[in-house]
Order: sequence, then C-alpha cells, then structure tokens
Amino acid sequence: KKVIALFSSPWYIKEKEDVCNCLENIVNNRDDVMVVVRPHPAEPEEYRYTYVYNNKPFIFLPRNVNNSSLFDLLGLSHIVVSFASVVSYQARWFNVRSISFEYRAKSILSYIDNQSSYFINNIDELKTILPQILCEDKQYLVKKEGKWADEIIASKIDELLV
Repeated sequence: KKVIALFSSPWYIKEKEDVCNCLENIVNNRDDVMVVVRPHPAEPEEYRYTYVYNNKPFIFLPRNVNNSSLFDLLGLSHIVVSFASVVSYQARWFNVRSISFEYRAKSILSYIDNQSSYFINNIDELKTILPQILCEDKQYLVKKEGKWADEIIASKIDELLV
C-alpha cells in the first residue's frame, strides 16, 4: 500500500480537521492507500482520541516514538502531509514529496518549491493534488551494500541526533 504520513500538530486545529476529513475520504475510496499519523511531541498521549481523529481509519503511532521511527516513516512514505513543519523539508532527504497545509496566504516555510515541497492553503487544492501524487511511482533511493540508501541515511541521522 502507499503510505500517506500525516505529521500531526497541537496547533492548526481547523487545518488538521479538514485534512483528516480529506484523507479519510481517500482511504475509504482506495484500497491501495493507508494513512499513518505521527503525533507532534507536544501533543498529549491521548491525541488520537480527540474529535479530529475520532473513528478515522488511520494507523496511530504512539507519542513516545524516537527519531529513528520518524526517519523510518519518511523512508516508507509515498507522501508527507504536515502543518508548517520542518518534517516537510526532511522528507526531501528520502525523495518523498511533502505538503505543508496552512490556512494563510503564504507559507511560513522558506524552502517551499512546489516541486518536492508544496504549500497548500485550501482543501479543494489538496483534494486535487493528493490523487495526482499517489498515481506516481515513488522514486526510491538507490541500494548500496544490500541496504536502501534511505535506511543508511536514517541510521546516520539518528546517530547524529542521539
């Protein structure tokens, strides 16, 4: 299945609600897509029980996951959706397209190029671009010494951060 990684936020409540409804619609209408939600470190453990996520057909990661799991999720993802988060930049390291969804005129992120990192500020545009990206084949990074390059990158980045 193609993985949509949703990186949650304790802020951007309306954006999160609208994005979740859009993603729920996609998951309910496609057998080849799944959504994995990774909470923001500032969110409480009960984040998945909020009304925004209530009864959504998503996979919820526990709040206490480490940086390695962040990079593992990026490596497995077909697309990343976040809310003005640096994760949308980190997705580039794994050759994964990302969407920063924010209800504002211009993104607060300086690296948005609308090629690998998209800024979207309306739900209709999100509904249009997500299926287009999901139809594309993911360009996996090259294999080296029996491992995918993104696996090697993830372990190296994790070593530097720990």
